[in-house]
Amino acid sequence: GRSTPSHAIPRDELDALGLWDRQRLCEPYVRRHLLERRLGRGWEAVVTRFLDETPHGGYKFRAGLDTEAAVMASLAREPLTLPDADSTKVGRVLVAALNDRCLLRDERAPEERFYPRVDMWATDSFAELGPDWQRKLRELHDSYLGWRQEGLFEATGRDRLRALQSASPLLLTGEDLGPLPTCVPKVMSELAIPGLRIPRVSA
Repeated sequence: GRSTPSHAIPRDELDALGLWDRQRLCEPYVRRHLLERRLGRGWEAVVTRFLDETPHGGYKFRAGLDTEAAVMASLAREPLTLPDADSTKVGRVLVAALNDRCLLRDERAPEERFYPRVDMWATDSFAELGPDWQRKLRELHDSYLGWRQEGLFEATGRDRLRALQSASPLLLTGEDLGPLPTCVPKVMSELAIPGLRIPRVSA
């Protein structure tokens, strides 16, 4: 998923960083060795039913079976049990594979705007990239969740908090612990919204 609203990463920025292979970064990363590792014996049956081979030795999900809902509905109608994996595990592996990607395409401009997948470094797609691309993608991820959105978060947050304040006579408080956009203390102070303070407990 992605934050809404948010400023996307434009195609030109990816090009400038040398991240040219959008197919590799945006499509589910499905490879034979990953299927064998996760499903064990009989993994070929999953390919036969759900996947098509791509020119570069990978696999892609077949049209009509390329969403979590479609995969789970198919397995509900006709379970698939392998020697080393029951149908429930097959479903979990396929759903994880659908989400194994580094970037998400914008639905309205899929060739122009992109969003980093949360925790992309936990994916096989990221793990099997070279170190240069990994570094650049981490920087994009951190900027997307940081300075890139700061002005938008501040304006949107202020508008939404004012709407909440006007909707009820109750005192609005904010859970402002942990990592936060830098605008949060400023906006909460402007709107006189108290945050949480935890007093130090003596040993």
